[in-house]
Amino acid sequence: MSELDSPQNVPAKEPVKFNAQELISRLVSATTIFKGFATSDVEALIAASKKVKLKAGEDIFLVGDKAREMFVLLSGEVIVWTDPPGRDQPLGTLSVGSHFGEMAIINSQSERTTNVSASKDGLAISFSPLRLHDAPSAEPMIYRNVARQLADRLASIEKK
Repeated sequence: MSELDSPQNVPAKEPVKFNAQELISRLVSATTIFKGFATSDVEALIAASKKVKLKAGEDIFLVGDKAREMFVLLSGEVIVWTDPPGRDQPLGTLSVGSHFGEMAIINSQSERTTNVSASKDGLAISFSPLRLHDAPSAEPMIYRNVARQLADRLASIEKK
């Protein structure tokens, strides 16, 4: 081993630096749920949210569960399915930047109407209507963006 190959001459790996502003900027640009948000609104919402680790194959929620919180996918992938068609024929696959379970924000007394399972390991943030009160400037923006998303979904169904 030459002197250059010795461990003391090999540069140590730099720790990955976490840039909160960059993450927030990516969230705003990559998600419809945060469209139009100020950085401070996203920061407040993230602070009021719960971080949820997703394990491939695990159910996040099932039909009939109480709708208590909505989710924003930061990494990984989930499938949305009903029974039938089941996991082998999902209604859709959601990836980074997607949100799901938003009916919990509209009506926290409702029950889930679909199943959502992690198809890849990942990370999501979740928040309930009560946690939205901890981010008062973000609250009306979430409701506006959820309403727009639901209206778009309804319009696409009506066109079929």
